[in-house]
Amino acid sequence: MRTSSVVVSAALAVLLSGPLDAQSDFTTHAERTGWTELTPHDEVVGFYRTLARSAPEVRMEEIGRSREGRPLHLVTLSRPAVQGPWEAHATGKPILLIGAQVHGDEPAGKEGLMMFARDLVHGDLGHLLDEVVFLFIPQMNPDGAESGEWGIRPNTAGYNINRDYLRVDNPETAAIVSAMVDWRPHVVVDAHELPGPPRVYDFYTWFPTGSNGPRAPVELSRDLLVPPIVEALEGAGYTHIVYHTPGGVAEDPASGIAVPVYGRTMNDYAAAQGMATILFESLRERDARVDIADRARRQQIAMEALARAIAANGDAVQASIREGREEMARRGARWEESDSIAVRVEPVASREVDYRVAEMRRTDREDGPPWEPTGEILDLRVPLVDSAVVTLGRVRPTGYLIEPHRGDLADHLRMHGIRVERLLTDAAVEVESFRIESAQTEDRPYEGYVPQRITTSLDRRTFEAPAGAYLIPADQPGAGLVFHLLEPEGENAYATKGRFLAEARPGRHLPVHRITEWPVAATERLGDAVSR
Repeated sequence: MRTSSVVVSAALAVLLSGPLDAQSDFTTHAERTGWTELTPHDEVVGFYRTLARSAPEVRMEEIGRSREGRPLHLVTLSRPAVQGPWEAHATGKPILLIGAQVHGDEPAGKEGLMMFARDLVHGDLGHLLDEVVFLFIPQMNPDGAESGEWGIRPNTAGYNINRDYLRVDNPETAAIVSAMVDWRPHVVVDAHELPGPPRVYDFYTWFPTGSNGPRAPVELSRDLLVPPIVEALEGAGYTHIVYHTPGGVAEDPASGIAVPVYGRTMNDYAAAQGMATILFESLRERDARVDIADRARRQQIAMEALARAIAANGDAVQASIREGREEMARRGARWEESDSIAVRVEPVASREVDYRVAEMRRTDREDGPPWEPTGEILDLRVPLVDSAVVTLGRVRPTGYLIEPHRGDLADHLRMHGIRVERLLTDAAVEVESFRIESAQTEDRPYEGYVPQRITTSLDRRTFEAPAGAYLIPADQPGAGLVFHLLEPEGENAYATKGRFLAEARPGRHLPVHRITEWPVAATERLGDAVSR
């Protein structure tokens, strides 16, 4: 599935790169310049190569290339070293994946990750390599990182990579998805930064709660993994709050602060695939170089605290993921009128919280931000919008049927590691078909696609499926992802993303159907994954 699979062992790296270079003291470029410069991509690669040459526990694998041809690497750290996914899972240890700098102007995660890796291999955290398998993607958006004065948010083609995990329009995302599908980590971290003011807290964490995935991994993040991170940060003198959007709360406290429910990010993707996942966000100035040493330290503290928590609760981590898989298998194997999935939701507040925010005032400048801080910090009591009510729900299906001419959808699902079967003979399948009631196409592209808003009603019927039709079972770990992609009204559905532009006409049925009773028919299971 990978676009490239070049594993660099410690011995091979020595042959390729020669004797240890100036980085052999394992300092980063940013550290060597007194934090006056950010570590550029080639120096990031050099840092991990040097680390791999110095210790057999570290391996580097090129998993793809960016749009501009820069290598994307997966760095594996474990004692003993592991050669691949099956060997990693055979160790019986929990697997933690950390990805950094998916937005090119958010460098602290990249810098903190190098410091954390150094401490794992040559510092006082080496014992964690005996308890956890670590997977690092050091820079997920190297092109964006190398653009502008301190990096740009999207890649150089203008795509927000952190919104592309479902569509996979970019080579960077294809490499990341491939690594996640292949390695199936138990816990996934996406290391970000966010600008302030009006935000004033030093660090933010979050985990998705509305992914239609299993509950146990969500509870694992909430109960066992996030609290030690918060404790470590606050113990080091940093402030913390759940990740949110402040909106206009300073002017209207009753509007509250909004926490995401489910979206298209790496964290959302991991949760829908049945993994435990946590978002890291450190507060930064508009200029991403300001206070970079302190921000990198916050990221490092959070990474270390999480790693310690996973090591101390390794059995619980793995039991949680197993429980989640069992839940999805049990619920997806049968049609139960009382068991539903959420297609559309509306955010609501669950409670009020104390909140600090910078007071802002509008500026008259034409060449800068329209708002600036007044210097005052407001102490407020505000609603926390961190829950949701379902505005459109449907009974959880036992799977989906995709008509033969839309094999592109089946291939796309397989790329995400979704199990797909194909009918070998004609078969009568009990389904609910999506009858299109309305279809409205937006008049402008959005993040690389033209949105189409579709509403449907369900026709329950026996569908005479021809040989070659595709069946997508709902009793698999990634069924949450399947629900998001195949329910047409979903915010992240194939239909919303414009995949049915030529077929979506009112009165017609979509070529995707909800299976109410799994058919007794001859099928073949297709390969687990296909290349992008």
